[in-house]
Amino acid sequence: MENNRYNPKKFFNTSNTIKQSFKQQTIMIKNQTGELVTNKREVAEEFKIYFDKLLNNTTTRTNEHTNIQYSSVGPYISSPSRSEINAAINKLKNNKAPGENHIVAELVKNNGEAVKNEVWKLINIIWEKQQIPEEWNTVIICPIFKKGNILETTNY
Repeated sequence: MENNRYNPKKFFNTSNTIKQSFKQQTIMIKNQTGELVTNKREVAEEFKIYFDKLLNNTTTRTNEHTNIQYSSVGPYISSPSRSEINAAINKLKNNKAPGENHIVAELVKNNGEAVKNEVWKLINIIWEKQQIPEEWNTVIICPIFKKGNILETTNY
């Protein structure tokens, strides 16, 4: 740690690894019926079901006063402007792990206006076609236990 005295990032990373204890990965969980699941594939499937429900909420509700049905899908929204895309790119956090494509945020943020322009064009093409590329559907989820019963998916 003394060698990293003048490099705060390395210093705090080293000190955090020293002070934090080992946390076991989730290898078992309760399914929707309350049964204990220990098979890795079944545990992954339970998390898939949980996140599918959490992220794909398509419930509709009716307002009693106006008889209008609302849905989670909004009305027509114009395509994102170049300034909106630039603002989103500039908000990306540095020093984060890349996804499956191995592209880090710093590469997009610091590569100049040409890269930002290409990202904007790509987003507009996707917006007009209303279809996300299949490669973008891959997600890596690392469940992090917060509090409560470690076997319940709602505590992640």
